[in-house]
Amino acid sequence: MLRNACTGLTVAFLTMACALGIAPAADAAVLTGVSVGATASYEANGAGVLLPVTVTCQRGARISFTSLSLSQRIPHSSLVNHASADSASPLCSGSAQRIYVLFSSDTATALHGGSAAVQVGVYTCSSTSCGANLKIISRVVRVKRIDFRSENMHTPRLDVSLSTTAAVVARGAGMRVSGSVRCTGAAAGNAYATVQQLNVDGVQAQSTAGPTVACDGEYHPVRFIAPAANRVWHRGQALVALHFGACFSSNVCGDVLGADTVKVI
Repeated sequence: MLRNACTGLTVAFLTMACALGIAPAADAAVLTGVSVGATASYEANGAGVLLPVTVTCQRGARISFTSLSLSQRIPHSSLVNHASADSASPLCSGSAQRIYVLFSSDTATALHGGSAAVQVGVYTCSSTSCGANLKIISRVVRVKRIDFRSENMHTPRLDVSLSTTAAVVARGAGMRVSGSVRCTGAAAGNAYATVQQLNVDGVQAQSTAGPTVACDGEYHPVRFIAPAANRVWHRGQALVALHFGACFSSNVCGDVLGADTVKVI
């Protein structure tokens, strides 16, 4: 499973540990532009929030994120709700790429519409260097109901498409989610999925591993059953994220993410 293991590391440790075993160098893959959208989408009744980040960098490098955080005042309270994030780590196309960062509450308290303070760190890794070009952006964003159509992501060598529906199985003990993935230029890729859903006790989140898929340039269907954590899954809405990643002969790994609110039947 290719999670963004660099999220939350300090800059000093990040540049050492996330370089695929190669020390940082001055000729890090060029990162020419980063911008954070002013609007984030409210997903699945507050189970999560999707924030668009636009990145431009040297083709073939890997885009990675760190310092991902969202803070939001809890309504009718002086307390603050904090959310951590999941994101893709795709390969650079050489032109502007929109990547969605998926925030979920650290306290199981649902997120809500209104303002939020966010911080996003972006850096790139090439086959020779990693992390020397870290850019960190902090800003206030507006969380609102908006459809970014973020369920698909197509990048060099890696594609992912998420199904718009999911199904409760085993009387709510599991939820079946599906999609399709494609990759080229590697022996195989790995997939996994996360599901977040609001219930009477707050937001329930669970991850599940998926299959290994041959990187033959063809689209392959993938299906997962995410087990329920504390409460049964229910019909309605859920925020589903489908990850797919692979490592290539250039010693650079990539990971794409399709995420959106899906209808649960």
